Amino acid sequence: VLGGAAAIAALQAAAGDPDPEVRYTAWRAMADCGAPPSLASLLAEVDKAGLQPSTRLADLIRRVVADQPRAAEAAALRGAHGPQTRALLVDAIGGAGDYAALPTLIEAAGDPDPDVRAAAVRALGRLQHPISEPAIRAALADDDWPVQLAGAEAAGAAGLAALTPELVALLGHPEWWVRFRAGEALGRLGAAGLLALRKAQAEHDELVRSAAARALAEAVAA
Repeated sequence: VLGGAAAIAALQAAAGDPDPEVRYTAWRAMADCGAPPSLASLLAEVDKAGLQPSTRLADLIRRVVADQPRAAEAAALRGAHGPQTRALLVDAIGGAGDYAALPTLIEAAGDPDPDVRAAAVRALGRLQHPISEPAIRAALADDDWPVQLAGAEAAGAAGLAALTPELVALLGHPEWWVRFRAGEALGRLGAAGLLALRKAQAEHDELVRSAAARALAEAVAA
């Protein structure tokens, strides 16, 4: 192990420092040395708000989850952790690229918390497996628009042309970002998506026509 046993011992001691920034730095160094902290210790830190959710914390959790995937799956579905913690976990599980995690992610896509649902749906989109289609379809009709946004991203990423009608319907969504991502997803679906965008531009109201025209212009430019 890089740094040897003495260095790891020193980092483990620093991981108990009262300052959360010192703890984070120690954990990051432990991961760099090939001796990452336990997932449980990181999750406890997030749960007690010692470290706020951030890009750097998400990156560290991804590295630890890659080393401890089954523990991560169990924790992601456990009610003992708050929604922010579970959303970070679900994102990390999807980033690991392990298809064995699909059942966990599909279950998380039905979580009561919208942040967890959105994270799970985005993760399913990254894995691009057809078994995810029902969960992504459900996300497109979710009551929370950030989940619908994640569903549109996932449908495009996974190339789910069967979801074309649902994506066309979202071109008229009141939230601009949902309209944008739905159009972007249709542009990624090849000939079927482009045909749907052209029909939407010709046959629907001004809001839908505008979203379709923008998506078509971006698809052609790409």
